[in-house]
Amino acid sequence: MEQSKRPSPQPYEGKMPPAQLLALFVPEYATKRVCILDLDQEARNAMNSAAYKTVDPRMFSDAGFCSKFVEELHSRHGFDASFGGYLEDRGFLWQGTYLGGTDRSLHLGVDFNVPAGSSVVTPFEGVVVLSDDDSPERCGWGPRLFIERYELDDSGVSVRFVYIFAHLASIEVQEGDRVRAGARIASIGAPPNNGNWYPHLHVQKVRGSLFDHFRATDLRKLDGYGLKSEVETLIIDFPDPLSVLV
Repeated sequence: MEQSKRPSPQPYEGKMPPAQLLALFVPEYATKRVCILDLDQEARNAMNSAAYKTVDPRMFSDAGFCSKFVEELHSRHGFDASFGGYLEDRGFLWQGTYLGGTDRSLHLGVDFNVPAGSSVVTPFEGVVVLSDDDSPERCGWGPRLFIERYELDDSGVSVRFVYIFAHLASIEVQEGDRVRAGARIASIGAPPNNGNWYPHLHVQKVRGSLFDHFRATDLRKLDGYGLKSEVETLIIDFPDPLSVLV
């Protein structure tokens, strides 16, 4: 394969070792080799290589195919796991899904690419406000958790946010539970019960008032992707879920 193009630096890149940051959510990887990857760019690189010349690029949306692709990436780069994806344009990677042929391909969360069954913990104290499951919908969320917490903005004002943990398997907390930092809350799911994606943990952050709006109207309209033309608004409504943790 061609040499991968480096993704654009994230606000947290260089502030905390990738393994340490991943371990805030998946503690098994605290001492593993972890890198930040741009999966869309990696897929583009692959399709330009001889090994993939007969592959239909829509195959990346197949959970089994994508799982093998991610495993091969980790092996080739010499890493055990990877993460990335905030504001990544995934129009190429997911052209075989409901996102194909649309401009709604800007990823609003961070994906932690680790195997199904891995433990998921919360990196902060918060309150579980909801858990749900849209299985067996293809390209859905699968089992997911919503955890609320308050954070200080640049002016010192306390602002409410809700964090989404998605593509899970077993969920080990209930609505109303107050969870402490480092508490196990779930494990990572496998296809097809995780929305039929390749195994990974999707973490997304949403303004509390916007979450309330979706919950009161139609929670199905709360998506993990947004329009590229609305990026400035999306940055406010769906901030990087990792930036306040470093």
